[in-house]
Amino acid sequence: DTLYVDEVYTVDEDVDITTGNILHTGAVVVKRDVLGGAKIETAGNIEVSGIIENAEIHAGGDLVVHGGIRQSEGHKVVVEGCINVKYIDGGNIQANKDIVVEREIVNSTVHTLGAVVIPKGRIVGGEIVALRGIYVGRAGSKTYTPTMLVAGEDFSVRGKLNLKKIKIKRLAMELEQLKNFIYNVMTDPESHSTHDREEHIEKQSKIPGLEQELRTLIAEANDISLEAVDRAGKVVVVEEALYPKTTICLGGEKLTVAEEFVGKIEAKIVDGKIKLEEKAISDIN
Repeated sequence: DTLYVDEVYTVDEDVDITTGNILHTGAVVVKRDVLGGAKIETAGNIEVSGIIENAEIHAGGDLVVHGGIRQSEGHKVVVEGCINVKYIDGGNIQANKDIVVEREIVNSTVHTLGAVVIPKGRIVGGEIVALRGIYVGRAGSKTYTPTMLVAGEDFSVRGKLNLKKIKIKRLAMELEQLKNFIYNVMTDPESHSTHDREEHIEKQSKIPGLEQELRTLIAEANDISLEAVDRAGKVVVVEEALYPKTTICLGGEKLTVAEEFVGKIEAKIVDGKIKLEEKAISDIN
């Protein structure tokens, strides 16, 4: 069952498959937990006093979870605003603004158009993609858990660019085939039938339009990339410790950490390469 409500809605009990899904036009406040199989979809904010576990969450505003988010693969949290949570353990988390975490992000896929901010906590495992930068206490682990930190990338652009690239490749191949056919007919017309020669004229007339379409697609792909670059915060700041097998990606450059660093480290692009710089407290602020 699905519950439709028009006013501010407060739930005093757990939300799970027995209570039904909640679709709402304003804010939702859950006094306990949101548990397996539940779905909350709202145009406004969501506040959960307990935890979110294996549930589907879609918030048009911000999400505040006083406990944590614990998800298995296949469960998504999608938030148009900010996320503020104690911890994130697993699952797929997506936000359009900052994600602020108190304790840790473990083995999770986290994508945001804002920053990921967890200055006193840790990120271990999974993939973190943050357009506005990543600020964390500890990255990776002493057991060398592979951890991916991607800063300055617009996750929403990946799909758009991939689609453009597929279209560009397909169109370029079509143009190459047309030009090869025309070349063969023109260099040896006697070995081709009247039908081939007529087809040659038809195909030749298509080339200018296809070439213009290709130029337009390439320009659109470049515009998408440039727009993402303009909004990018290509920086990762680690406050306490950076462990081996942590991979940092900034602006297309990639660096996998080979040794343990203790203290404040800032990863940023210097002369086209990622550089790890030890930073004093005054440098970070």
